[in-house]
Amino acid sequence: MPEAVQLLGAMKKLKEKPPVKQALRSSWEDLVLWGEVVDGMLLPMIDLHTDLRGILLAAAKSAHMLFVMYRRHDTGLCSSQLYHDYQVM
Repeated sequence: MPEAVQLLGAMKKLKEKPPVKQALRSSWEDLVLWGEVVDGMLLPMIDLHTDLRGILLAAAKSAHMLFVMYRRHDTGLCSSQLYHDYQVM
């Protein structure tokens, strides 16, 4: 499990390093968006010093991003069950 958390945390850092090849730009942007969503869900587990306000703001950001992603792409990004699971978290 720690490896999975590290991998998801690394997704958040992708924003800092755009790809050199233009052909990879679209996939990179998708991963950056998912990194933002994952950041809000993992914040309470990664950063134990964040206050409640920070945790709630990160969770609200993730929830709103997931809502927009679902409204725009329906189940094209992930199954509706996964969207539900994310919202419950």
